[in-house]
Amino acid sequence: MHRKTIVDVGTDHGLLAIGLALTGKFQKVIGVDVSQQALENGALSLLSQIESRRKGIDPQKAALDVPVEFRHGDGLKALEEGEADIVCMAGMGVSTLLQILEQDHDALTSDLNRRQYTDLILQPTNSKPRNLMFLYKSLQDSGWELRNERIVKLSSRWYVTSHFTRPQSNIPVTALIEDGAMKIPGSTLDCTLSDSDPMRQDLEEYCRHHSQWIRKDSEYGRMDLLEEVWLERFGNDR
Repeated sequence: MHRKTIVDVGTDHGLLAIGLALTGKFQKVIGVDVSQQALENGALSLLSQIESRRKGIDPQKAALDVPVEFRHGDGLKALEEGEADIVCMAGMGVSTLLQILEQDHDALTSDLNRRQYTDLILQPTNSKPRNLMFLYKSLQDSGWELRNERIVKLSSRWYVTSHFTRPQSNIPVTALIEDGAMKIPGSTLDCTLSDSDPMRQDLEEYCRHHSQWIRKDSEYGRMDLLEEVWLERFGNDR
């Protein structure tokens, strides 16, 4: 199996990047953050503690045993072309996430293709259907394909993680909506989760909760097209 390089954008304390590195599934993990102070006080300090502890347990465990590197930089601009395969972003809003993906002021597809990324793993903080629909629309409108989703509820909030793969085509999202080919938030989960899967309960609760709020907002004329599409799919009593 080909071992890939993954970049954690907005790594901050470095927990995700270090956790990915310790799985042994990646050749290299690169954590990037725009704040040098965040790296020094968080990620780099934590990595130093982990390496010291591992060496204390086993002197043969050197720094190279944790294949992670932290860089100060502005999102994907901190990487060279072809340096990483997978982009991982979590802990930020949809608008910020898309700004980072489009930060070179090129078309979303062409820039990500030029840098040769194959996969996007995204977990925005704002998981309302309206926000996720906008994210899914933007990526699928640029040809990216949804491969997998996960959902978890923590402290009364839902977190949806989405896996998109390298663009294969550029079909406008309007056309995708019209022929039903556009995958919307929760659709992959709904089709693949068994009734006994713990995520099934989280998904059902998520759909009920947000369907109620979308309907309530619609009374004041605040429903947009993307919410209508989502509600048509998940709005029935579940």
